[in-house]
Amino acid sequence: MAHQRILFALLISAALLATLTSLAVTHFLYWRIWWFDMPMHALGGLCAALLAAWLVAYRGSKISLPLCLLFALLTGIAWELFEYSEGITNAYHFSYPTDTFKDVSLGLIGGFVGWILGRILVPGKNSSL
Repeated sequence: MAHQRILFALLISAALLATLTSLAVTHFLYWRIWWFDMPMHALGGLCAALLAAWLVAYRGSKISLPLCLLFALLTGIAWELFEYSEGITNAYHFSYPTDTFKDVSLGLIGGFVGWILGRILVPGKNSSL
């Protein structure tokens, strides 16, 4: 089934995100490499969009860009709220609002890539704008 290809991509990207997060926390990479959170936010948006794509493909519906972006946006906002609640909002190179905007924007870029990947993995009528 086509939705299984999306699920496989989701599991691979989630495993990569979890592994990189574990390494980053263990080795203080977020504090040592100022840009390390940037690909992480994009990867989080990718995972969120692939989840949206898998859910709709599983139901036999079309994979839509707005839905993938909505999942990425909500995930990014939830993560930023988590960062704020845990007091880990110290942006060394940006002001906090700028850092938040950058993080959410990168999540949306990841969401767009997730939508494209979903379209590639489920070709034909299941993909739409």
